[in-house]
Amino acid sequence: MNSAELDQYLRSYKDYELAYFNSTNPPLLAFHDDREFIIEDNYEEVSRQVHHLSDKLIMKPDQNITCNQHYRFLKLVPHYHPFIEMIYVYSGTCTQTINGETITMSQGALCILDLNVVHDIKVAGENDIIINILMRKAYFDKTMLGRLSGNSLLTNFFIRALYQEKGYHDYIVLQTSNNRKIDMFMSELMCEFFNKQLCSEEAINSYMLLIFTEILREYEKEQLIQQPNNIKQYNVADILHFMEENYRDVSLVSTAEHFHFHPNYLSKILKKYFGLTFAPLLQEIRLKQASHLLEMHDLPVNRIANEVGFSNIYFFYRIFKEKYGLTPSEYRKKFKAQL
Repeated sequence: MNSAELDQYLRSYKDYELAYFNSTNPPLLAFHDDREFIIEDNYEEVSRQVHHLSDKLIMKPDQNITCNQHYRFLKLVPHYHPFIEMIYVYSGTCTQTINGETITMSQGALCILDLNVVHDIKVAGENDIIINILMRKAYFDKTMLGRLSGNSLLTNFFIRALYQEKGYHDYIVLQTSNNRKIDMFMSELMCEFFNKQLCSEEAINSYMLLIFTEILREYEKEQLIQQPNNIKQYNVADILHFMEENYRDVSLVSTAEHFHFHPNYLSKILKKYFGLTFAPLLQEIRLKQASHLLEMHDLPVNRIANEVGFSNIYFFYRIFKEKYGLTPSEYRKKFKAQL
């Protein structure tokens, strides 16, 4: 299947759509006892209920990810399910209500929902091609975020924004219509999924990783900080990158001066976006760099501690073990044993 064949497949009427595409009163799609069914009349009471979409209805026991085209010409009951869901607008628009908030997404936009988030999708018209990608949480954590988490601490606040922590929502909406890579990777993923071939599962996993790489980049671009005097905007990533490049001797004051912020205002920014104040965030950066040096070099541990900015070797040992569950020497030994 190529992109032209995929487009034809997605736009063609499915069996149920032939029955309802011309309906002036769209029927309701509901779920019950691991079944889905269509209600054509008197569905007001049913539509006010929140339905649980069973994993048995969505995936086979050995499946970790599935891709479906959203039903057109039908109303969908408010529902939740035990999966991470990615909603991608291939064409047209998608209007949904998430936790009581109505959101309209245009072509190319993405939405990622955490487990058990209550949402519904309004009636999709002929040109509204909406793709649902559902992933088991273990697969999402290990295959997607697990592979990306070593790249930057930015991944951490992306995770917090998605998962249900205080002060954060449990869904993310990204208007990625200008990102041609996401469109291309999504198209290739769907071609593999809707026309399974040799090694399709491996290809799907690879495309998902590429998609999430682009999602993280788009998410990074959106995290803009406005100065109180409205003179200039900075990206959160700029601050983090500055700290990562100058981790050995950077301070709150020097970072604030570099970005023309008051130190107190910078502290509020870091707390808002990373959930950490300056000192613990810098400590995370230094520990990450220390783990990298332990993996790549045979330098003595005390020298590595000094290289990354820790003057107290005993303090370094303690916090390193708290984070990784191993002493620096044990960490190095375990890493080399895995090679």
